[in-house]
Amino acid sequence: MTLVLASVLAVAAFIVAGAALYLAVRAGRAVAGLDELEKRIDRMAQGFREELHAELRTDRIQLARLASGNLRMSDLQGNRPFREVLFAELQATIAAGANIAIVDVREPHEFVAGHVPGALNIPVNSIPGRISEIPGNVDEIFVYCARGQRSAAASDYLARQSGYLNVVNVGDAFGNWAGPLEH
Repeated sequence: MTLVLASVLAVAAFIVAGAALYLAVRAGRAVAGLDELEKRIDRMAQGFREELHAELRTDRIQLARLASGNLRMSDLQGNRPFREVLFAELQATIAAGANIAIVDVREPHEFVAGHVPGALNIPVNSIPGRISEIPGNVDEIFVYCARGQRSAAASDYLARQSGYLNVVNVGDAFGNWAGPLEH
């Protein structure tokens, strides 16, 4: 009987050890699951932080432009961090002799067909790599393209990503330019 009792106790000990091992493995998986959940929460929080910082940067840029007089409340169209004008205002600004830079973000074949005199050609997709070519010692940077979409994207990049406070998008069609053309 002692042998039977010893065998039963051995089997019971084996079962308890197996159950303990099973629970330890489950607990380890739970801890690993918690670690993964914590990592996912950290990634989400980082994304929210980056989005908030981008929005705050835009707000700071707009506030600085408002304070400096480079932005009117009416210029805040759809939370754009740049001013938008028509080609007629660019032409009047040039005629007044203002200290400006003009960036044509059309493709080179469009540029050589005719462009605003003195314009620098930096295609919209090249802006990030060629931003250093844009003079920084000007009162305003006028950006234009054929219809206003590419220039709006480039203006947004210059204002949000590069911190320029004086970006002006020429939002109408290039065909509205009434001044002379360079080729």
